[in-house]
Amino acid sequence: MWKLFFNALLTGLVVAVVSEIARRSTRGASLILTMPIVIPAVFVYRYTREHNLPPISSLARESLILIPLALPFFVPMAFASRLGLGFWPALVAGLLLVTGTVGTYLMFAPKM
Repeated sequence: MWKLFFNALLTGLVVAVVSEIARRSTRGASLILTMPIVIPAVFVYRYTREHNLPPISSLARESLILIPLALPFFVPMAFASRLGLGFWPALVAGLLLVTGTVGTYLMFAPKM
């Protein structure tokens, strides 16, 4: 239970730090956001608990497919000003796009 609490606290800390950095430098915050920090941490955490590589390999393959499918989420926010969208409509549009791309994949792709 302590590990779960520690992981939640660490995740909250990363969000807070990146949010603060974003106030000063959007490029710096973007760099941190795009760095694979969480994924390797999850792989290490799972491996140290189970010492079993096949489930981690499967997780890596699914992530390799799902990460590009999640990228449409950013399009409405990135072009919100040009599209005349406010924050909330752009956020909802991004969530709808990612729901469509990932949902379609999950519906039709074979399980790995």
